[in-house]
Amino acid sequence: MIITDEIFCAFLKCETKSYLKSLCTVDPVREFSAWQQDRIEDYRLKCAIQLRFGLQEDECILEISSLQNLENTNYRFVIDCKVQAEGTQSHIHALERLTSTSRTKHSHYIPIRFVPNEKITQHDKLLLAFDALVLYNASGKVPPFGKIIHGSKQIAVKVKVAELIETARVIVKRIATQQTSPIPPQLILNKHCTECEFQLRCRQNAIEKDELHR
Repeated sequence: MIITDEIFCAFLKCETKSYLKSLCTVDPVREFSAWQQDRIEDYRLKCAIQLRFGLQEDECILEISSLQNLENTNYRFVIDCKVQAEGTQSHIHALERLTSTSRTKHSHYIPIRFVPNEKITQHDKLLLAFDALVLYNASGKVPPFGKIIHGSKQIAVKVKVAELIETARVIVKRIATQQTSPIPPQLILNKHCTECEFQLRCRQNAIEKDELHR
């Protein structure tokens, strides 16, 4: 199975949610979940427009599906880049090309993630690290850092991803183990339940099996 950024994000919030998404389970979308997703997509669009502002046509490209499409190019920014390698896949919000042209072990492009919240969380940093890990899997080069653009003022913050990539790799291994296990993860209530689309399903299953834990 492919471990996507959506599955990775779900795992950070709840192992059961990640497991259900791995199985392509679909439940009716809760009103709050739909509002939250719309908010994220709207923010991504605004950030993408801001990144492209003032750029020449040959300085930015949209929606590529492979890093091979970037070979022998000098785009400053790539908006919405789908990268897949070694069982991992991420829809990276944006890539920025580093100005240095020297040959190093580092990738020419760094990942950028758009976060609408005013404060950056550890989960946000781990999601950026997952983007960096997928880039590494695809190119063999580690991005020296990444960026998170967040909040109403679209503030850009540099994030060192070297150590975080190792944490992301451990989480990916845990997800892979979960996906191959015949036993689903134990149901555990947490504060994410109130906004999760699987809340009713999980609660009903837990009640029926008397496996509800807090």
